[in-house]
Amino acid sequence: MRYFMRFSYNGSKFNGFQKQVDKRTVQGDLESVLSKIFNNIRKTNNNVQAYMLVGEDKEKIEEYAILLSKILICPHVYEENCNKCNICKRIDENTYGELKIIEPINRIIKKESIIELRDYFKTKSIEGKNEVYIINDAETLNVAAANAILKFLEEPDSNAVAIFTTTNLDSVIKTITSRCQLIKTNN
Repeated sequence: MRYFMRFSYNGSKFNGFQKQVDKRTVQGDLESVLSKIFNNIRKTNNNVQAYMLVGEDKEKIEEYAILLSKILICPHVYEENCNKCNICKRIDENTYGELKIIEPINRIIKKESIIELRDYFKTKSIEGKNEVYIINDAETLNVAAANAILKFLEEPDSNAVAIFTTTNLDSVIKTITSRCQLIKTNN
């Protein structure tokens, strides 16, 4: 089952969104909404291997990717502004070893970066239940990198979750987007 979510974000508060989840309507600021949705997904064991965050504001969708990684990794039921547990604090400090972020270099993500990522995630997670990798600016994957990430998506480690971000969904290779749960933000 694919979920499709659309968010409207204005300043520090989230507005204009309603999503039916287990016959309840969820509304609130973005962090609260994401937390409720993904905690519900975790309770039902409806695991998704890849998410695609799409929005106009690159900085905001990258913030959302970090927030989503906390929700997926946090050993507790994630609460708004969690940062109580050591893992959430380390994610904020970019020192948590089971979260990897890939950024384009000179506006390109190359195959070598994906192979390095894949090799890193061949080992079992030590601390958390999930290993998460974020690929920012997914539209910058070159063809070789896209093919490498497709292989990784098709044969995932059971606890590795991908989060892609993009400001231009039409430029992302369709075979990648077809394997992701889309989360569109209006920011």
